[in-house]
Amino acid sequence: MEEIIGLSRCEVNLEQIWRRLCCVLLVILLISGLYYVSGTYEVALSGCGETRTVQKRTDAAGGTDSTDIAGESMLLLVEPSNMLDSVTDMVEWKETVIPKTQEGQISHTGLLGVQTDTTENLPVSEQGTIPGEDQAIPIPTVLTIHLHGNGGTPEMTTFAEPVDALAPETWSVPFRLGKVFDGWYLDAGCTIPFSGVEEGAEQLELYAGWKELTGFVSDDAGHITSCAADGVIQDGILALPSDAVCTGIESGALTAVADQVTEIYIPSNITYIGEGAFENLPNLMYIETAAGNPNYYSEGGILYTATGEIVACPAWYTVE
Repeated sequence: MEEIIGLSRCEVNLEQIWRRLCCVLLVILLISGLYYVSGTYEVALSGCGETRTVQKRTDAAGGTDSTDIAGESMLLLVEPSNMLDSVTDMVEWKETVIPKTQEGQISHTGLLGVQTDTTENLPVSEQGTIPGEDQAIPIPTVLTIHLHGNGGTPEMTTFAEPVDALAPETWSVPFRLGKVFDGWYLDAGCTIPFSGVEEGAEQLELYAGWKELTGFVSDDAGHITSCAADGVIQDGILALPSDAVCTGIESGALTAVADQVTEIYIPSNITYIGEGAFENLPNLMYIETAAGNPNYYSEGGILYTATGEIVACPAWYTVE
């Protein structure tokens, strides 16, 4: 009897264990299924989000259109085993084709082979091309320019400028003692003035032209060597040039106007006066020097060196 009772208890225990194992297996299968399904739909949704907006190129119109595709239409219910392949092949890419009509209308065929309804009325040339579409932008010709001092400094300056934007008035002018710049020439002898660039030229050689100070002739040191008889003296007053290219006056330079001079004005740029330069001027009454002259000053119509020595004096002055 006891053996029968023991066997019945074992059967009850085995049945309970079997039921518990079945429940555990069902729970595991349920969790696994939910995990697999959720992962699969997450991939599908992310793929649809990336392809939600399709960009279309419209090169001829010069703009960018975008077509929004609803996410619901992109979701495809497929078998789990084919889900990734379906998402990958959802969008078929095609090159944009822009056919032209005779009226210059352009229709758009974008991604997914969708023909849009919009057309654009663009101006079309006689050859059927949109203005500026195939036209090359002209590149300005750059000209290499060599400016020769031709006796002045600097001896030569080189730079480049576009042919269609030459500005000679902005070019640096060379400096030469005793001479005044007189423009640019095509030859060193200054016989052919520069008036423009020849067509097709890539290089330009120009030479500085020079002329004398008005009414005076000067040497290469900037010293006056002679003076014109007409036009230099006004009301008996001889004003030496205040231009920086003139630095002094040599003896005998005023011979041609000796009897016309009654007053002499010496600017601050005149730093050299040759011995006897103001002698033999019978009508000279007064000499004045500009303030700031480093080598000379005047007092009472008499010219002195910076150290106080008399350089020249009027005709009325007598040495005591």
